[in-house]
Amino acid sequence: MTLPNKFEENQDLTLNDFPSSLRKLAKFMLNNEDIMTISEAIHKGNFNYSSITTIMSREKKKGKDFKKFMNNQMQLLLNGQKLKVAKALIAGAVSNSHADRKLYFKLTGDLKESEKSINVHYLSIGINQSGVRPSDISNEKGIIDINPEIPKIKE
Repeated sequence: MTLPNKFEENQDLTLNDFPSSLRKLAKFMLNNEDIMTISEAIHKGNFNYSSITTIMSREKKKGKDFKKFMNNQMQLLLNGQKLKVAKALIAGAVSNSHADRKLYFKLTGDLKESEKSINVHYLSIGINQSGVRPSDISNEKGIIDINPEIPKIKE
C-alpha cells in the first residue's frame, strides 16, 4: 500500500472533503452538547457502525483521516472555551477555595512544589515531614508559649 502525498501533513481538510455519511456523523458530534467518541456518536445517532468504519478506512487510505479531522475540530472547540474556563478559575481563586487557588497558581507558573516546601512567588511554606508535633499543642487556645521547644534537626 502506498500512502498519498502529504498523508500525515494534510491539515487542509474540510467537512466537504468527506462522504455524506461522515459529514452527517461529524455534524451530529459537533452539534451535540456532549463531547463523545466516534463510537458513542455512532451508537447515539443510530448510524450503521460497519458502514461508517468501512468508509472511514477507505477515506484514510485516500489520505483523509476522519479521526484526526474530528480530533482537530474538537481541539478547536475546546480552545474556544479557554476564556470561560479561565474566568471561572479566577472567580474560584478569589473565593475561599484552596483547590482553585492552587490550580490558578499552577496554571500561571507561580506555584513550585517540592517534597519539603511549597513556593508561591517569594512565600515559602515548610512541610513537617518528621511528624514531630509542637510542644505547645496541648495548651489552651489563646495561650502563647514564650519559651517554645524547637526540635533539633537530625543530620
